[in-house]
Amino acid sequence: MSYLDVTKKFPYPAGSFDAVYCSHLLEHLYPDQARFCISEIYRVLKSGGIVRIAVPDLDRIVAHYDPLQPEEFLEKMFEASQKRAKNQHHWHYNEIALARLLTDAGFRKVWRCGFKQGQCPDVALIDNRPDSLFMEALKQ
Repeated sequence: MSYLDVTKKFPYPAGSFDAVYCSHLLEHLYPDQARFCISEIYRVLKSGGIVRIAVPDLDRIVAHYDPLQPEEFLEKMFEASQKRAKNQHHWHYNEIALARLLTDAGFRKVWRCGFKQGQCPDVALIDNRPDSLFMEALKQ
């Protein structure tokens, strides 16, 4: 098994991939790390390549906030009981923030998708968290 440190330059040449799938990763990164990761995804995608990103939906999370139980809300939001920082949530995205992150990296066509729906290859096989926010973007 091999691992990729997404906070460092990816060990692949520019334009190497037709598609990149990123599920429940970005929320574990600090915002500057996520920006770097997305810029690297953009770099390694071929022209016409697609990225699919799944993250917890901030709007959905906030909708479940109960002011009578703020500790429970924060525990779930940040995965605070996780012992290792890499397993904790450091940031969250809604559709607007994730679209901005993608367009700031250079993606020009960005759209929201449903669970197991979209243009990413094998999306029906690889999506496994139906309550997520799903976004795709095309490198033109």
